[in-house]
Formats: sequence, C-alpha cells, structure tokens
Amino acid sequence: MCIAQLVEFLNKTQRDPRLNEILHPYANAARAKELIQEYEPNKFNAQKNQLSLDGFLRYVLNVRRQSHCGA
Repeated sequence: MCIAQLVEFLNKTQRDPRLNEILHPYANAARAKELIQEYEPNKFNAQKNQLSLDGFLRYVLNVRRQSHCGA
C-alpha cells in the first residue's frame, strides 16, 4: 500500500465523518509516513514508504486493541 492509498483508507474508512475537522484533522501524507515507519516490519518497504499486508495488519490490530482498552 502506498502513501496515497493509506491516506485514502484513513480518511474514508477509519475516520468518523461526524468528527470536528479542527480537533480531528484529516490524515495526510505526513501522517501516513509516520504510520508506515511505526508499523511496517520490513525496513526496505518502510524506506520506500510502502505498507505491506503485515504492516497494515499491525496497524489495524493495534487501533482495534486501543479502542477496546479505552485509549
């Protein structure tokens, strides 16, 4: 998944449209790069700013776990 695809996923699928745009801004390329650096286990993919299936699953499972823990 490239940066543009991740930004689209974050804004269209993950973001609640009822949220205030000032307090909860839309994701952008910089945020996508941060997530790739944090969750992508393959350093080669991370250097190319790409998120593999493993990295995507790490992100999704972490977000899900945080929402269940109330964080």
